[in-house]
Amino acid sequence: MKELLKEKYKIEIDNYYAYKDGIIFFLDGFRYYFVKHDYDDEFFKILVELIQELKIKKVYLHEFVLDKWGKINSDGYCLMKILTFGNEITEYEMKRFYELRNFNDEFYKQYVSLTELWYKKLDYLEYQVSELSNKMIINNSIDFYLGIAEEILQFLSNYNNASSNSYLSLAHRKLENFNVIDFYNPLNIIIDIYTRDLGLYVKNSCDYEYLYHFLQNAPHDYTYYYLYARLILPSDYFNLLEDILLDNKKERELSIYINKYCEYEDYIKCIDEMFGFSLFPWIKKSN
Repeated sequence: MKELLKEKYKIEIDNYYAYKDGIIFFLDGFRYYFVKHDYDDEFFKILVELIQELKIKKVYLHEFVLDKWGKINSDGYCLMKILTFGNEITEYEMKRFYELRNFNDEFYKQYVSLTELWYKKLDYLEYQVSELSNKMIINNSIDFYLGIAEEILQFLSNYNNASSNSYLSLAHRKLENFNVIDFYNPLNIIIDIYTRDLGLYVKNSCDYEYLYHFLQNAPHDYTYYYLYARLILPSDYFNLLEDILLDNKKERELSIYINKYCEYEDYIKCIDEMFGFSLFPWIKKSN
């Protein structure tokens, strides 16, 4: 990628480190993120409009750098100047982010409901498994996780009609690490129900005390049920499954995940109790 950076941006660097689908390097006192993507020019047009709206609200995402042809989308690559210093995201930043509302209509059109997205994804993965998988680790585990996913999606479908734009806010595609690089990355921004990021945070941090305090004052509306579904849905399993089936990645990570089967069952019961539901009465705690 170092040579591509030189070719597209006339920037020469010696030192950098790999990060996800790109590289990060320092130049003139700032960090830069050069990354591969699969978005089109229309996506960037909408995104630039959103970035301008956010600047008015004094929220600053990483700044796109134009290539030598004056384009943001440099044939499947883009360069960003990381405007924030430090690394970790605070609870204040997360709360401030999901309270942002009222963006242009084009951005709202990108919203796809959790149930619509995941029903399609599960159908697709089931088909891929039936056609491609001869792996015992997949064939012996998929029914359990499909059962959990279908149960939770059916549960959320009962409340889908209650959803409206008033529940939508800025959110993130993925937040595996709660750092400023991912949090303020414009390519990682989506529109979704505002409790999405809270679900990502709790899943990754296991901060159940924070979740408990949030639930004490949370209205029992669609956002409440959505958060519950987000926390239970075994998305990590299906993302790993997709990586194995489509990208030929190693099975070791999936094996590690499945070996924590009992921990996942305990986790489901814990979340059930915190929300006051009993959607999975057949699951018993291991102790």
